[in-house]
Amino acid sequence: RAEVFIWDLMHLEWNVAREGLQRLLGSGSLLKLGFGFRASDWPRLTPWISASRCVVDLDLLWLRLRPDEPLPGLRGLIARVLSRRLDKAEQCSAWEVRPLSQSQLEYAALDAHCLIQVWDALAPTSADIAAVCSDLEIKGEVEGAKAFERDRGGICAGDVAVPAPSMEAPLLRCLELRVGVVISVWDLPNTRHLCGCRVDLGPAGQRQLVQGGEIMNGQRVVVLCNVVPREMHGVLSQGGLLVAYCQDSSRLVVTPSCTAPLGDLVKPSAPPWPAVDLDLAENAWERCRMTLAIQDGKVVAQGTPLAVG
Repeated sequence: RAEVFIWDLMHLEWNVAREGLQRLLGSGSLLKLGFGFRASDWPRLTPWISASRCVVDLDLLWLRLRPDEPLPGLRGLIARVLSRRLDKAEQCSAWEVRPLSQSQLEYAALDAHCLIQVWDALAPTSADIAAVCSDLEIKGEVEGAKAFERDRGGICAGDVAVPAPSMEAPLLRCLELRVGVVISVWDLPNTRHLCGCRVDLGPAGQRQLVQGGEIMNGQRVVVLCNVVPREMHGVLSQGGLLVAYCQDSSRLVVTPSCTAPLGDLVKPSAPPWPAVDLDLAENAWERCRMTLAIQDGKVVAQGTPLAVG
């Protein structure tokens, strides 16, 4: 608890990193803490490992302990639970440059160690832990060293490298678009047009979103799920809504069929999905959105209507 070990996965030899990660993350006797690990970090570790055991995401734990409160981002969680300010100044520094600076190492270490401090402060019971602890697994074979080499040439976003999506497949395959229904909406303090909402995606779980469109409880929506979670006005946003922009500059939230099952994918979306970092100028969403349009009241991609199922 007094020491933090930093693994530079973009510098370590692939086989060395793979063996170490398999022993650590694959262990069923060691509890692993994360924040948004399932949605953000786990997809980026798949070049090395295919399974992670006994993972507890503190965002899920917070939702269990405080179900009636909005889910804060990590910085907001630190402020709420520890009454401390988490300095994120190094988040957008040059993480692709080696060696890492001392301030970058300290940032990375604190980003990990603060999770233990939050865990201690929340003091979950064994029932709480059992409810949110999960095993993660990738179906099929890990791509391995070849994927790792692609990642080394990827686009840097914070402290990890994100591979650019393949342009060989249809663009919309890169987006994890799912049918959902809004189950709660609230205004965000000190903002003019933003609100928070929680969306039920059926078997795919629930997501908290920060967005600017007009929505209401019970409204059916299409959620972009493979967006890197980001903190906005102290609240964690775990995806985005598919909206249509009208000629008068207004925005309309895209509504799927009332018969579409919750959690169903919008075709031609298909796994695996790259993590979409909206802070990057070049990302899968920016590439895809230019192919979308409205025709006869339907959303089309390169002239073909989107379909669910």
